Amino acid sequence: MARFYDYVEELLEFLFVRLDDDGFATLVAHEPRRMLAPYIETGRGRCEQRSAAFVGCVSCSEIISGGYGDYQSINVEAWPCRPVRELAVLYADAAEYNEGWRPEYAGFVSGRLVFEVS
Repeated sequence: MARFYDYVEELLEFLFVRLDDDGFATLVAHEPRRMLAPYIETGRGRCEQRSAAFVGCVSCSEIISGGYGDYQSINVEAWPCRPVRELAVLYADAAEYNEGWRPEYAGFVSGRLVFEVS
């Protein structure tokens, strides 16, 4: 298995031992992959194109062509995306469940929350 950040591997291991065939198919559709989101950084008389490296899924992480105006405007969902978090929340009673995996805590690559906490 490819090495990712610890939280990615921890969640994958948690789900692998619990999912049925349908859940596993959903997980495969939202498989984590390393990606880049290009953005422009300006300031002090300079303008540079940079990229934010992140783990996302092909299904939910749509990167706009041409990049983003700045880092804070990146509106690409980081992994685990909402569908994966919804799979995990089914097992919220398990001792190994991490409350940070709840769907309302999904975030953009830029660090902002994707979903409002209700």
